[in-house]
Amino acid sequence: MERQEDKKRQASTGNRPTSRRLEPPQGIKELCARLLGAQPDDELPILQDDVFGQFLNNSLDKAIGILIPGDVASPRQQPVRQGALLAGAIETVILLPRLAFDRTSVQISLIVLSRNNTGVTFVDATDLGQRTRRELAFEEQDQDKIIQRIKCATSASSPTRNNPNEATPHSVYATNAEIAAKGYTLFVTRYLEEEIYLKNETTLRTIAQGLIRSTVLPSRSFDKHISPEDTNVQYLNVRNLEDGLIAAPLQNLKEPASHYAESLVEDGDLLITKIAPSEGQLKIAVATVRPGQEIVPSSNLYVVRLDPARANPYFIAAFLNSPLGKELLSRASMGGAIQHIALSSLRELPIPLLDMSEQNAMAAQYKKQLEKISQIKSKLAAEKDILAEILDKSFSTIQVEAPIEPPPMEEKPAAAANEPPVAPNDATIKVSEVIDLFEELRGEAVSRQRIHQLKAAGEIKGEGRNYNKRSVLEYLNRPVDKGGRPKKT
Repeated sequence: MERQEDKKRQASTGNRPTSRRLEPPQGIKELCARLLGAQPDDELPILQDDVFGQFLNNSLDKAIGILIPGDVASPRQQPVRQGALLAGAIETVILLPRLAFDRTSVQISLIVLSRNNTGVTFVDATDLGQRTRRELAFEEQDQDKIIQRIKCATSASSPTRNNPNEATPHSVYATNAEIAAKGYTLFVTRYLEEEIYLKNETTLRTIAQGLIRSTVLPSRSFDKHISPEDTNVQYLNVRNLEDGLIAAPLQNLKEPASHYAESLVEDGDLLITKIAPSEGQLKIAVATVRPGQEIVPSSNLYVVRLDPARANPYFIAAFLNSPLGKELLSRASMGGAIQHIALSSLRELPIPLLDMSEQNAMAAQYKKQLEKISQIKSKLAAEKDILAEILDKSFSTIQVEAPIEPPPMEEKPAAAANEPPVAPNDATIKVSEVIDLFEELRGEAVSRQRIHQLKAAGEIKGEGRNYNKRSVLEYLNRPVDKGGRPKKT
């Protein structure tokens, strides 16, 4: 009994209240009801804050938990997950697609909690849901597929796991012991992916002499530390890592190198970003430090100092930048919209420890290609500068001073109302202009058909679609009869 209470206490130490409660959409709520054997309109035990603690410390037989990525995979929450697993409280974990919940892009996992479980069923539902204009709807057919995947799950260690007659690639059952071997992670894809085995496999921790502490410069006071002059003490940021090397220019710091004595980067250090940039991959590079140059790393970088007797930094960087290395980094990373890697995961990252002669041969090829890429980029930058100079010189004479505006013309006195405007005898106008003259001089709205009739009757002159302006003005200035129509001459 006392041991059971210890497990409950261990599982309830991770009270992580979310910034706002997530309201399950109707389709998710219906799925939760089916998983609980209830009706959607029932008051369902759906837990969000301190999910494991709430369940273990209450008399619930079954409940649904809503977990964010940190809850299922972060090393900080490992003791909480471990306590819940040892208490037999975890039955099923379902990984939902992004946008399954309104107002968040974080990838949510549903966890079915019950009693006396000796293993967990993991279900990948990221391919389900019907995308609409505003949301991702979980229809009944999607719910049916999830239920079916739960039923089809088989052992993660079974050789028939990938046999379509035995199981589905979207679900798997893992014992508590198998979960413990993976560090108590509840991230679904870790149990569905095939294991990767490396030649002479070791971990990054075993070949590293140490991890250099990064420097934290608060963003509010960052500009105070930056010098406009070259000080040879330079700040290395994530954006300075390009194509496996440090790309200039680096910002100069005001403080002397002694101020950052414990944080300085050395030539050959392995640089790894903590957070993946927008392109979605962690950046890997090897530091190149000139004599007399001091480089201070950003707090967003891991600086790994390798044992030179066991590992060539360029070989390790080449491996981590390979498709195989990127896959291992991806598996070790966590997060929703932004992927990041924890220090504990980085230390246990699998690395192939080849003979130093093999490492050096691969490292030489890798470094040679990096240098070629750097030279090409430098040449490209120089060619761009030449092009900019050509364009500047070629079109510098196109821009002229603003033209001087001519003096305003004197306005002529307006003609008397009974005097027709003067127009050249040969001036021609369009029918639309004739209509405008009728409205301006007589206040009469006439149709195109009426204008054509006057032309046909010889009242106004014109050829084709053009009209003689003088004849129109003469017509409009004739005396009018009692009906308001101009008298015939």
